[in-house]
Amino acid sequence: MARLPGPEDVQRTPLAVTRRIVEAPVDQSGGQMVRVADAASELLGRVRDAQIEAEVRAADSRYALDLDRARRELEADNDYTTYEQRFQQKAQELRNTYAERLSSPAHRRLWTQRADAQAAQGTVQVRDLARRKSIEGAVSGVVQLGAAAQEIIDDDGAPESLQVSQLQSYAHMVRSNVSRGIIPADDGERMVATMEQYYRTRAEQRSLVAGAQRAADAVFADPRLVTLDDKLGWVRQNVPEGKARAAAEDEVAQRFQRQRVAREESQEQDRIAFMRAENGDGTLDGATRARIEQEQPDFIQQRREYRRSLWRQGVADVETARREAQLQSQSATDGLIADALNDPAKLRRLMEATPEQLQRITARLEPDDAVRLGQFRARALGRGGGDDAQAQLVEKVFSDLYSRAEPQAVLMLDGEFGGTKGKGEVNKAQLRRYLLGNAREFVTRYGRAPSEQELTTIVNRGFEQQRTRNEYGQSFQYRFGRPPPLPLTAEEQKPPR
Repeated sequence: MARLPGPEDVQRTPLAVTRRIVEAPVDQSGGQMVRVADAASELLGRVRDAQIEAEVRAADSRYALDLDRARRELEADNDYTTYEQRFQQKAQELRNTYAERLSSPAHRRLWTQRADAQAAQGTVQVRDLARRKSIEGAVSGVVQLGAAAQEIIDDDGAPESLQVSQLQSYAHMVRSNVSRGIIPADDGERMVATMEQYYRTRAEQRSLVAGAQRAADAVFADPRLVTLDDKLGWVRQNVPEGKARAAAEDEVAQRFQRQRVAREESQEQDRIAFMRAENGDGTLDGATRARIEQEQPDFIQQRREYRRSLWRQGVADVETARREAQLQSQSATDGLIADALNDPAKLRRLMEATPEQLQRITARLEPDDAVRLGQFRARALGRGGGDDAQAQLVEKVFSDLYSRAEPQAVLMLDGEFGGTKGKGEVNKAQLRRYLLGNAREFVTRYGRAPSEQELTTIVNRGFEQQRTRNEYGQSFQYRFGRPPPLPLTAEEQKPPR
């Protein structure tokens, strides 16, 4: 009979024991602390590197800027002999200053080496600058000597030996600088040749001028040679053709013109003195009166006829006659000047008037107006005359007035006479005379230019005079002599109709 196995029938197999050693921290938070410490150390290193980099970059930038500033300061200084020494001293001071600001010794040493190299480059630039300055100084000395030599050569009173000595000194200095390499050889030869040519040209000019003056002296010493053509004819016959003849002709023409101007001015002063004596505003001694009558007989005759014509007008008393003469004289002078300002051809004729023509003009003027006309001619000829500032202001005011009135005058004055241009032109001449008289009176009275409104009013009054009397401004000009006082009435302020 089968039986079930019992405990004794089961074989026991012993269990194998395997040991495994695992190292593990007692506390799990310790590992985290180690990792945090490593990360912090790495961050501090990066911050430190960034700080050092910032310090180095700042030192580089400021050092370069200060070196450039030091070089530019030297460039503005003329003591170029100490450029290099002063630059090196400044570079060393800057290097030490900025090196001390670097916190890393290793980077400080590296930066110092780089700064020294940069300073060496700057020293080369400063050395070139000093050389350029020395060349400029040497060239400047040559230029100054050349200017002094040229001034002596230009001095007609300087002895020829002194002029030659200055020329030789200049040439020697130029060639010395060429031998030193300061001035290029080609430039040096050109400079010497230019100065020598200048000396020869001035010597030739002086010779021509001296010959021209001798010829002119001979011409003006001959009483038979009266006119300019006579004098120039003598020159053409006695001076060889060429530069010498041209110089002599110029000298004779200029001397003749100077004498003509001086004679005209003297005659003008005589005429004014004569007229003042006529009016009782001055006196003339017998000899002076006789000389004026002998030198300007036409003027004396025309003056007497003019004064007799005033009395034939039937003026009641002497004072009224004088006032009428003054007003007519003012108007005539205003007309001459206004026409000359408006028409270049008339200005040219007035400037080129002969002494006889001037006498005829002046004979019908009062002394003050003769002076005014003479001053106008002097200004037009570029010699100045009287109160230039006031005269120029009067002429400007006249120009402003006429620019406003002339377009209206074209419509009014030409049209009123059925297209008869000649009559319209006569009235426009009266317009110019009237406007210049008002410009002169206004500036004399107020010492300034009229305002825009005042300009309009003066023009309006002139046209109103023309409409009512058909003789532009004459009644106003002769009877009253000067503009009515301002401010203006409301009617006068209206624009021209």
